[in-house]
Amino acid sequence: MGWKIISRSEVVADFFLRIRKWIIAVKSRILRIDRLYLYSALVIVGISFLFNLYNVLVRPIFYDEAWTYLNFTRPGFLTAISYYPLPNNHVLHSVLTVMTRDLPFGTTVNLRLSNLLVSLITALVFAYTSYRLFSKRAALVLLPLFCFLFPVSYYSYLSRGYMLLILAFVICHYAVMRLTAATGSERERRKYSLLLVAGGILGLYTMPSFVYPFFCCVGFVAVWLIFKSGVRSTVHFLGLNLLGGLIVAWLYGPILFRSGLNSLINNEMVQPISRAEVWSRLGSHFSETSEFLFGMPLIVFTVAVVVMLMALARKVTQLAFWIFCLVMPPIILMIHGVIPFSRTWIYLVVIVLSILGQLIRTFEDRIRLNHTSIVVFGSLFIALSVFQFTRKIQLQEFYSYRAMEVAEYLMDEEAKTVYVNHPLTEINLRYIFLERDSSIQIIYSRNLLDEEEVEQATECCDWILLEEAMDGEIEWRFHTAGEYPMVLGRTDPAE
Repeated sequence: MGWKIISRSEVVADFFLRIRKWIIAVKSRILRIDRLYLYSALVIVGISFLFNLYNVLVRPIFYDEAWTYLNFTRPGFLTAISYYPLPNNHVLHSVLTVMTRDLPFGTTVNLRLSNLLVSLITALVFAYTSYRLFSKRAALVLLPLFCFLFPVSYYSYLSRGYMLLILAFVICHYAVMRLTAATGSERERRKYSLLLVAGGILGLYTMPSFVYPFFCCVGFVAVWLIFKSGVRSTVHFLGLNLLGGLIVAWLYGPILFRSGLNSLINNEMVQPISRAEVWSRLGSHFSETSEFLFGMPLIVFTVAVVVMLMALARKVTQLAFWIFCLVMPPIILMIHGVIPFSRTWIYLVVIVLSILGQLIRTFEDRIRLNHTSIVVFGSLFIALSVFQFTRKIQLQEFYSYRAMEVAEYLMDEEAKTVYVNHPLTEINLRYIFLERDSSIQIIYSRNLLDEEEVEQATECCDWILLEEAMDGEIEWRFHTAGEYPMVLGRTDPAE
């Protein structure tokens, strides 16, 4: 018995010793960073954090956020790790929201807090990896671009799992760059192989679609190892990734047990279609993706990337990986037979910025890039991006703003029961009424709106919310247009 206690004490002591050594190593790496870059990067990340915090506090709740809270966060940890009715459950993100659910900051702030912290960590990791991969001047140009691109700012405050996905890919990308540098020892190679596996676990447990970028990373490194280090190193590398895959499968065990395998591989939100249809829709899909990620038409984006790649020809061995990541998405879709959401490719932000970073590193002496010019550029870009974000978010979240107005209108009118026959509004209303501790009852239906259905609704409810107005003795009070139009009417106008 005494021997066991001593053994356990030694294990605990060894664990804390390793933690201490790791902290010392991290501190040493930070101290080796150029002071000017370190302070400049902290200022940029700080401004980004304050902007994201502002958005956390003032932006209305988004449909997917409300869905996450009602179905995963509020029910608790066991539901978050096992219930997967739709891809809305970004599992690791849902688990983190459960951890912050009961903090004393208000429901919406608590829901968004974990992602706000993830966005801060992601920005710091990107700042560090950019500094290590490129020059300090190139990294200083990239950092404000990364932090203030619309999709990054958008998912930095929104309670969704996309910042975890970006963080995972930043880690994986850095690991691939170091692995393929071909100058490190076998120990270094093993370290970065483990880092790649860790990034893969982080991304895959957040959402299954991370298999797309992770496949690109693993596939590229495996081929590179075959030519550079032989079969033995390749088998060892693939073995580590197989172990990582087993860990991910174990993490998804509760979902497989409760929701079934089909909930992950055959979800109703992304249904397989014919290869011919995929081919016909590729152009429009990637046009939407280019507009969402970079705010530019696909043709402009393509020309810009091709020009940068041509300028870097024979300048960097890692160029092949970036090209591989850029050409694989349409190939993956043709193989998989699906057209996903444009945000699925958000990791490409890291790839494109890396190409730009290498371009700046290659030609920075020729273009005489100094700290003053970088500060001016960064300041102008941040100011323009904040202005553009404020304008664009009104369009992106038009529905969320209107749903908030409807909810506040109903509470001001002291509504008792509202009949809702609308594809989205019910979730937003339930969340807002719960957050505001309102006693308004919701009767939700997606039945066909005929005279009988409307008559039953008017008998049981004092308010009715539909997609469009109907004839009858209903006093329509509130109308909105947009992608999801809604009308709100009072069923007892005489009162």
